Amino acid sequence: MLERIWARRLSAALMLAGSCYASTAVAQAPMAFATDLECEGRSARFGVVADVPTFEIGGQRHEMVRAGEQDGVTTYHSADRSISFLSRGRSGVLIESGDRRSNCTPVRAGGKMLQSPGGATDSLEGGWRVKSIAGSPVPVGVTVTMEFGPDGRVSGRSGCNRYTGSFANAGDTLKFSQLAGTQMACPPPQMEVEQRFYSTVGEITGVRLSDNRELVLSGGADPLLILDRTH
Repeated sequence: MLERIWARRLSAALMLAGSCYASTAVAQAPMAFATDLECEGRSARFGVVADVPTFEIGGQRHEMVRAGEQDGVTTYHSADRSISFLSRGRSGVLIESGDRRSNCTPVRAGGKMLQSPGGATDSLEGGWRVKSIAGSPVPVGVTVTMEFGPDGRVSGRSGCNRYTGSFANAGDTLKFSQLAGTQMACPPPQMEVEQRFYSTVGEITGVRLSDNRELVLSGGADPLLILDRTH
C-alpha cells in the first residue's frame, strides 16, 4: 500500500516538472519521495526536488528530464546528458559517460546486505527468480520465484503452485521452515520442477552473493539454488 502511494505521488510530482530550474534551488531544497539506492557499491538517491526529478550520486545532484517510457522502463536524462537513469519500479540502471552501466537496487530499511568477494552488494529482501535447481536449469516456460520479506516470511511460485513460509537469516546462514503451498495440478514439466524445488529448499543452509549479483543458496559447499534479481 505504501509503495503504491509513493508511486502515485512521485508520478504526480513528475508530471508537474518543468524543463528548467535554477541549480542553486535544487541543491538547497530537500528531496521528496526519495528512494535510497545502492548502485553496485555506491550510494544514490532518486526523487523530486522542487517538482524536478533528481538523481543524486557521489555528492552531486543531477536535474533529470523524463525522456519516455517503453516496456515498463521509464528513461530519464540529465540536462547535459552526462547521466541517464532507466527506472523500473523502484530499481533501475544508471548509465554514465555514455557507456558505464550500474544496476541500482533500493536499500531496504533494516535489510541485511550481502557482499560478494569482488565487492558487489545487494539485500536478501525482495524478489528473486530461480535460474537453476541443484545444477539443472529451470526449463523455459516454468517459473520459480522467491520473495523475501522484512518480517522473515518467504513466498513465491514453485513451478506450478504458490507457496509461503518462513526463513531465518544470520550472516551467511539461511534456513527455511513451515513451507506450505496450494494444491493445483499442472503438466509434468512444472510438477517435476516443483518437486525438485521443495526437496532442495529443505537442504539449504547458506547464502552468498556472486560477483555478477546472483544469489546462491547452498547446502555445505554445494550450490543448490541460483537466482537473479527481479525487483
